Amino acid sequence: MSVFHVLIKYYAITMSLGTSVAAFVVTDADSASVTVSINSGDTGSKFAISGNDVVTTANAIDYESMSASGYTYTLVLRGTDGTNTGTSTVVVTVQNVNDNTPSMPDASASVSLIVLIKFQLSDKEVYTCILKRQNLICWSCLLLS
Repeated sequence: MSVFHVLIKYYAITMSLGTSVAAFVVTDADSASVTVSINSGDTGSKFAISGNDVVTTANAIDYESMSASGYTYTLVLRGTDGTNTGTSTVVVTVQNVNDNTPSMPDASASVSLIVLIKFQLSDKEVYTCILKRQNLICWSCLLLS
């Protein structure tokens, strides 16, 4: 009978095609050759067995493209020596990572400063003016009344 010793390499985060997910060692008391396959839990055929001892990604896996029900895969691995079989479970959890670069406004972008001014000249009439800063030196004035 085959015995699996599964060594989890790491849990999945965002993985490209061929990323190693878990390594395992398969032993057989009769020293027979053991063939390993994914027996169940591989929804969407996302995983594969590589070299008979590593679970890898068969497709790219990205947290942001998954639904809430698809973040965890419980893979049942099956090993057989042609006569007997053994199974082991590998749980792969896809987690969100901070993969977005922070963005800030361009420091050289122009910023307008607008000032609303009410003033009164010697003839007692009140005027309203908008002053708009065009650049570091120049201002424009629009008389409203």
